[in-house]
Amino acid sequence: MKYLLNLPNITSLEKKYVNKAISSNWISVNGKFNKLFEKEFGKIVKKKFNIGVQSGTAALHLAIKSMGITNKDFVVTPNYSCSANISSISQCNAKALIVEVEKDTLGIDYDSLKLAINKYKPKIVQLVHIYGFPARDTFKIVKLCRKKNIKIIEDVSEAIGSTLNKRYVGSFGDITITSIRSEKLLGVGEGAVISTNDKKIFDRIDLLANRNMPFRGGKDPYWKKYISKGEGYNYLMPHLLGAFGYAQIKNFRKNLRKKIRIGKTYRTVFKNYNFAQKVVKNSKPVFWLNHI
Repeated sequence: MKYLLNLPNITSLEKKYVNKAISSNWISVNGKFNKLFEKEFGKIVKKKFNIGVQSGTAALHLAIKSMGITNKDFVVTPNYSCSANISSISQCNAKALIVEVEKDTLGIDYDSLKLAINKYKPKIVQLVHIYGFPARDTFKIVKLCRKKNIKIIEDVSEAIGSTLNKRYVGSFGDITITSIRSEKLLGVGEGAVISTNDKKIFDRIDLLANRNMPFRGGKDPYWKKYISKGEGYNYLMPHLLGAFGYAQIKNFRKNLRKKIRIGKTYRTVFKNYNFAQKVVKNSKPVFWLNHI
């Protein structure tokens, strides 16, 4: 590929923290830098509880699984998004309810969503912010889902740092998932973060991501390390990626400002062309992708 979508920003800080992780002789999960990274990440999406995992697909899988979804339940996903949004639903043996997006914003269409909710009574709605642009009807969707007792999984993988009515995307959902693959606005190679303010949901996610093994070093006797409570997954982020991510967080605001400048420049240079996405009123997109 001659021109990459989004080059990773690698500085001396990433090298410094990764070397520190290597020097600690601990490169597996639950390292010191993982905790530092997760804590700082939570400040961006305004969530108390955060856990780093190995991919956005793993994050979506865990988010849906943690809500006790069965093969009789519907999960809404937008018609235009990453394939992981729908494959994670099938991973949980649930039914994908595909809802159309708005032609001018590519965000999920509120009226179509309302019809789908009234007819199929889904348990979860995936609210996805596409290409760095907040979904226009986010507040209306949140209000509707609260009224109908539907959980929201907010996917900000392409839009972290963007705002709607001065509120950061990622702060709306019951669970927020953020892919941090290398071409994203904040990238570690392959990885993701799951965020929530609900301690019960977080504890379920934490258990599932730890192979459903309740052992926690420093608190439990070592023999408990091999006791499993049932189906679980080996999804946690290793220490080297946690160290890399911690450095990325330190440089995130600076890199984001640069990305926004570039996005606005494209909008000026190509002002006589039709952009696929309108900038929603009272929003500040981060222009991850500019789509003509």
